[in-house]
Amino acid sequence: AYNSVQILVIFVVNFASTVFYPLSNSLPIALRYLFLINPLTYIADAVRGAFTGTLAATDGIQVAVLAVETVVVLFLATRAYLRSDVSLE
Repeated sequence: AYNSVQILVIFVVNFASTVFYPLSNSLPIALRYLFLINPLTYIADAVRGAFTGTLAATDGIQVAVLAVETVVVLFLATRAYLRSDVSLE
């Protein structure tokens, strides 16, 4: 069951990012916000810009967003781990 859920999550995250298609203003506002909170959007844009040589001035913003998302997820994961009863022994 875990593998099926993991595959579903990865599938949704991939399609809710700019990996397969660009972010445009023609998308509904809810989908645009979903794209913008997805870290994979910023990673895909940075990799695409690096390969095509079209790095933009907004790449600094993308790095900052990724850094903030990393810190938030690290904090939440650490907090969840410390609250769990997992023993390494």
